[in-house]
Amino acid sequence: MKGQSFFGARSLTPVSVDKLSDEEILLFKRNFQTQNLTEPEALQDLKQRGLPEGEMRKLKERLTRLDALDQEEQLQMMTIQIMQLQDSLADAKRSQMELSALERLYALDSNVFGAELFRNEKMDFAPNLRIATPPTYRLGPDDVLEITVYGYQEFNKSFKIMPDGAINVPYAGVVSVIGLTIKEAKAKINQLLAGNGYNTLRTGQSQLTISLKEVRSVDVTVVGGKIPGRYTIPAIASPYHVLHLAGGPAAKGSYRNIRLVRNGAQVATIDLYELLVNGTKHDDIRLEDGDVIFIPTYEARVTLAGEFKRPRTFELLGEESLQDLLTYSGGFTEQAYKGKVYLERISSVGFVSHVVGASEFSTFLPQNGDFIFADTLNDRFRNRISITGGVQIPGYYGVSEGLTLEGLIALAGGYREDAAQSQAVIARRDLLGVWSYRGATTMGQIMQEGDSVIVGLSTQYDALRKISVSGEVNASVEFNYGEGLTLANAITLAGGFTDLADQTSI
Repeated sequence: MKGQSFFGARSLTPVSVDKLSDEEILLFKRNFQTQNLTEPEALQDLKQRGLPEGEMRKLKERLTRLDALDQEEQLQMMTIQIMQLQDSLADAKRSQMELSALERLYALDSNVFGAELFRNEKMDFAPNLRIATPPTYRLGPDDVLEITVYGYQEFNKSFKIMPDGAINVPYAGVVSVIGLTIKEAKAKINQLLAGNGYNTLRTGQSQLTISLKEVRSVDVTVVGGKIPGRYTIPAIASPYHVLHLAGGPAAKGSYRNIRLVRNGAQVATIDLYELLVNGTKHDDIRLEDGDVIFIPTYEARVTLAGEFKRPRTFELLGEESLQDLLTYSGGFTEQAYKGKVYLERISSVGFVSHVVGASEFSTFLPQNGDFIFADTLNDRFRNRISITGGVQIPGYYGVSEGLTLEGLIALAGGYREDAAQSQAVIARRDLLGVWSYRGATTMGQIMQEGDSVIVGLSTQYDALRKISVSGEVNASVEFNYGEGLTLANAITLAGGFTDLADQTSI
């Protein structure tokens, strides 16, 4: 008899709580909860229907114990949920940290030309396994070949290449195909079958086709990538796909001297600029099990800034010129001043500045660490220099070779009467467009294109000719300086010292 039957009876005198299962007690509890009754109300109802006092006490104890078990189960469930949530949060945090780490890795070379190639998930260079097998693909163990004969005679079967590189073809026998292309394997198998039962292959009444049904996998190791390690890929994949899986070259890795090493010997070199600049991708480079893609550090990097179409950091090989660098950058923008570029180079004594004219672009060899700046045409006027201030004809003047400050002042009509002739300042702009100011120390100073000369006026320096006397003197005064005026003269003009003056400390 179930719990519902027990507690639903009119008389509960014969009921024994000890004989009821936990499921029956819980069923009783669910029933009175369904009727919106509290536990005391349900027990009172049982008492009125004759449930003995001793059985009532046992029922209360069973309900209390089951409530405790139920709460413990709920607590365990909540604990499990909390642990799962914590694990989920930890996974999310770990993923975020890993993403941040990758972002930091990419941030290191965000300005390096070519780095964007490996940040684009759509350019993963994954092989298309649905197209015809490339003619340069070499067969190996675990490749699956499908051989079909059709026409007067028919035959169709798939063969997995064994570890020794052979397949066992009916009538042809054991055929070694390791290292062969699909075309070479077809010719070999066609010849064997034609001489062993499929003579219609010779007459042309039957035809033979071979296709690669399944591609084997190979393990390739990447050294020097952002995510170095061993990668398992389809053997039909190219080195570009593996490089993308590895995140591309590391921060100081070369984009132009990537080496494919097989059995300790270098078998190919990959220059990513051929793809980035010319769109040329060498898909004929095939990977084999155990290959190593080694990415060494770069030899020379040069940064282009200003009015270049690609103002980036570029890698140079060997004797590449500034003209080669311009090609990689896409050339000048429409707003660029193309007549010359400005270069800063690190030397043993610090930074050294150079100006490289357009006629030198094809012969000038940039060096590692060079910084090259292309100016804007709107801000740059050929052979122009300006002079303002204390000259007769301020304005812009052409710059001839060897023009001195003295010559420029002469072009400007000479000094005005109120010019402070010893107070000339030359403003000159650096490669980044930042102006610096220097005093004109000699009239023979050579002017440069873009210089701006400011000649001071004597009225600007009147305050510098004032003498003031204050402190422990009888009268604080201020007066104009006169030639030959001495300190004693100045004290006299101030009415002399007071009695409290320390005449040893003025």
